[in-house]
Amino acid sequence: MVTNIKLSCYRNAREKFIESVLKSIMRGIFILLIMGGIHSIAERAILIGIDGFLTSCMKDTPNLNYLREQGTSTLKARSTIEGVSGPGWSSILCGQEPIDTGVLDNDWKPFWKTKVRNPITPISGDDPFLCVFEAVKKGTNHKLRTSAYFNWDWLVHLSDDIGFVDESVYVEDENLDGDIEITDRTVKAINEKNFGFMFTYLGSLDNMGHAKKFCGPEYVEHITKIDALVGRILNALRQNNLIDSTVIVVTSDHGASPQTQTHGDDKDDNNLLVPFIVFGNGVKKGVEFESTVHIADASATILHGLGIDIPKEWRGKPAKEAFYTH
Repeated sequence: MVTNIKLSCYRNAREKFIESVLKSIMRGIFILLIMGGIHSIAERAILIGIDGFLTSCMKDTPNLNYLREQGTSTLKARSTIEGVSGPGWSSILCGQEPIDTGVLDNDWKPFWKTKVRNPITPISGDDPFLCVFEAVKKGTNHKLRTSAYFNWDWLVHLSDDIGFVDESVYVEDENLDGDIEITDRTVKAINEKNFGFMFTYLGSLDNMGHAKKFCGPEYVEHITKIDALVGRILNALRQNNLIDSTVIVVTSDHGASPQTQTHGDDKDDNNLLVPFIVFGNGVKKGVEFESTVHIADASATILHGLGIDIPKEWRGKPAKEAFYTH
């Protein structure tokens, strides 16, 4: 009888101890969640690139506004000083500055393809410099599928020619119809759940600015049309229950000079300030960046969201301010 009483007391004490430990653990987890101490890793990522986006002209953009309200953003991220597409997209996709890549203008072509040297040799020497597609492949042991859809042929230099892209599609239409086809391909990949990292490039806004004037009425209206395409991508993610497991970054290569048909010449703020929006898994909601963000941070932010280490040679750093944990 005495033995049974002792065993009963022992069991009660043990159960109370275990209950106390579990409560402490749960309390700790709760505190970590509240304070942002647990970094949730996204399963997928999408980088949406909108060429030539002068954000001061944004008016009717409900989908981009939603991303900003439900994410962390700035409309004053810094582009490259060149203010043109080649240096801009190489910074975005490859996490490096033009002085690192040697991409100084849109005439640049990769030495590893042409065997013709450029004025500045990249830090990688004669070999391809490392871009986000390679970083994703190597960082996930080649488990994540990579894809790139674009309608500016120059971008083949940063995707298809270098490799590490499972699907690289150049759409031969730089106008809105080309952007629509690119969006169709993006939505198809989402519907089929056939993507890990996807680069979706929309190039028609820049062409509209060159044709009709940046910040002119046609350009402002065109921003709304691009916003609708972004909305289609978001809807596809929602319909496939992927929006909570995906991290999205939206940015641009350069701005422009308002009411002109040029960019990259005046070297003023309007040329160099672009949007940088981070949305999705593990991202703070309704927050404006306090620190300065650069377009070279875009791919590093994608990698951070996927839980992949940032290449040591990159100047770009993950925009950790956007995430609940650093």
